[in-house]
Amino acid sequence: MCGRYTLTLPVDRLPALWPGQAWEWAGEAAAWTPRYNISPGERVLTVVARGEAARAGLMRWGLELPARPGQRLINLRWESLAGRPGFRDLARRGRCLLPADGFYEWSPPANGRLPFRCVPREGPVLWLAGVYRILADGPAVAIVTVPAVEPVAAVHARMPLALEGAGLKHWLDPAWEPRQAGETLPFATPPLSCYRVSSRVNRAGVEDPGLIRPWEAS
Repeated sequence: MCGRYTLTLPVDRLPALWPGQAWEWAGEAAAWTPRYNISPGERVLTVVARGEAARAGLMRWGLELPARPGQRLINLRWESLAGRPGFRDLARRGRCLLPADGFYEWSPPANGRLPFRCVPREGPVLWLAGVYRILADGPAVAIVTVPAVEPVAAVHARMPLALEGAGLKHWLDPAWEPRQAGETLPFATPPLSCYRVSSRVNRAGVEDPGLIRPWEAS
């Protein structure tokens, strides 16, 4: 799963990191400030397709589905998007991207629930796949997850679906949709690195640059 992530780079750099893509800003999105511990329930930066442009805006992280009233989902499994009737409309019409420069995963309880930050090995940003709906109180989003690959798999069994290159437009393209459960993904996972960080990240609301520094035993 993905329960926390970071976006610390200036957002005015994002258009240059998606070459050839027209870009629009909505509302407060352009005023985003560096974040070191983005948590569920917060308004997060997202990108949706608007014609030929990528439109950046803010959505609340935590998605309520008609079949699960009162329950906010922060993650949805890729394997479920095409396979469950309640998720199919999201897979067809509600795809979006969440820019991040790292995400946190925790080792299993047997290993002490230690926090790790996973970051792109190449380039400054990851584009996390998401799905969203417009709710009564505004748009809400969940991050799509897939079985983890190394080195994330050494920490946790699942991870966000991270995209790069042509995969960005492919994910946002309404002409493409997953048609069956477990359909093979037409995207490559960017190379990642993971390192242990301070357990201070366990607390939502703790927010400072020290959270992303490698942990050192005292």
